Amino acid sequence: MKIHLSIFLFFFTLIISANKHFTARIYYNDVSDYNKLLAYDVLEYNNVTEKYFLAIVNDSAFEQLKKDGWKVSRDNIQTLQAQSSLQNFSSGYRTIDELYQDMAAITSAYPYISEIVDYGDAYCKSLGTTYLTPGGDTQQVYDLLAIKITNKKIHADKPVFFLMAGIHAREITTPEVAMRMIDYLTQNYENNADVRWIVDYQETWIVPSVNPEGHWIVELGAEQASGIPYSQRKNANHDDGSTVWPPGTSSFSGSQYGVDLNRNHSYKWGLTGSSSNPSDMTYRGSTTNSEPEVYELQNFLTNLFSDQRIENQAAPTNTTGILISMHSYSKLVLWPWGYTSANAPNHAALKMIGDKFATYNHYTSESSSGLYPTAGDTTDWTYGELGVPAFTFELGNSFMPAYSIIDSVQWPKNRPALLYAAKIARMPYMLIKGPDVSEVTFSYATGNLVKVSAKIDDSKNGGAIISSTELSIGYPNWISNSIPYQMLPEDGIFDSQIETVSVYIAINEFNSDTEMIFIDGQDADGNSGPVTAAFSNSIPEPCYFYFANTWILFIIFLRR
Repeated sequence: MKIHLSIFLFFFTLIISANKHFTARIYYNDVSDYNKLLAYDVLEYNNVTEKYFLAIVNDSAFEQLKKDGWKVSRDNIQTLQAQSSLQNFSSGYRTIDELYQDMAAITSAYPYISEIVDYGDAYCKSLGTTYLTPGGDTQQVYDLLAIKITNKKIHADKPVFFLMAGIHAREITTPEVAMRMIDYLTQNYENNADVRWIVDYQETWIVPSVNPEGHWIVELGAEQASGIPYSQRKNANHDDGSTVWPPGTSSFSGSQYGVDLNRNHSYKWGLTGSSSNPSDMTYRGSTTNSEPEVYELQNFLTNLFSDQRIENQAAPTNTTGILISMHSYSKLVLWPWGYTSANAPNHAALKMIGDKFATYNHYTSESSSGLYPTAGDTTDWTYGELGVPAFTFELGNSFMPAYSIIDSVQWPKNRPALLYAAKIARMPYMLIKGPDVSEVTFSYATGNLVKVSAKIDDSKNGGAIISSTELSIGYPNWISNSIPYQMLPEDGIFDSQIETVSVYIAINEFNSDTEMIFIDGQDADGNSGPVTAAFSNSIPEPCYFYFANTWILFIIFLRR
């Protein structure tokens, strides 16, 4: 064991000495101390128990922190993990060109439920001229692309689930998870009933990369001599005075050019947790929503979501729509506010939704300000301006983990949370309080009757006793053409937070093998939960069918 440890420490020392940067712990007294660290590359990490942030620094920055009175220490494990992850970019991660090509391929394969929408130009493309990086490379320019997933043949006012990723360019796992959500909804439309109704009756909008030109800068590092991707967080704008090159390699390792798009939104812009220094990692831009990536995104979201909130008041309980912005890393689910530690007007519902997401991905749920103070970010803007519940998912525990981690950990953990977000998009502040539906089964009863059973569970939502359950055939219950049936508790009485319910329906009520049923529960406090769907082709063949077939085969055998 001692020999193995010595070998580990030997190679670890070689890695550290070969690289100028390492991860340090910076201990604080109060979370607001973050505002004194804006010149450093502070990561999306806050150990609230031991009260320290993590930052990527070099020797000079580390010594400066000590001179300024900070208690600091090297985090060797985090450093080794970070150094290892830098080699992973070329192991499967897609370039921005490949992401856009794959989006086009998906819409070509599934034209009836998907389409690409160009909602604007990124910074360099908006200039209309050749743009060079501070290092002299010709900056590649990009459109801002979203993919819309919905059944184009069903025309109705559809609630919106908006999923965005890659606003911080180096957080390259997030576009990959976004792409997997696109694949899941398109590839499972024909065989997954919940996916079918989400696509039929709602709109899911996904932006895999809000910051495509910044993503290209990350790629550029991997293509150059070192083979190490640049740690570019911000966009490609260096017209505000910063010309640091390569990104993150000045005497303070947190320096790079560009604007932090997640500090550039117009709601509470310029307040806490953002910097006026163009070289700082949290540089907020010269003016509010100065960057096309933010300006166009805000216009886009304003057109998708109606304004449902009055300043300083709670958004109405029947607000429609929901937004999730994916970042990395820290395994967190965050909700407004970020600019203040005060509770948002819809605090209870926001917390409830965030806590529910955390039951799926097993992250920690907290307000954004609990991580550190931020102003001008996407989720504060979305909720503050539009009243739409908005959340940040901080994925995993590194920016660039081995590519295999996407499919083995990050996507499986976050898929149920993302699907739940889609399921409650119709009225998230209300539906979060109602019971979940699961374990839908079909079985033949007597005669021509089919028994439909389900589990109704309010223990992780409203926490009230189940009071009723409704099943509708063909359409969800908010569509006028639906045929409702009341499902009853199998033990004879609604008296628990978890109930098994059932109903008997004539087989001829199901018009086709692919017709869907929709089930939702209600609790004693009057809260209805999200719908769960199932295909009627799950109905098993009746026993007499198999019995008849057996006799037919037996007769054929005797006649041979």
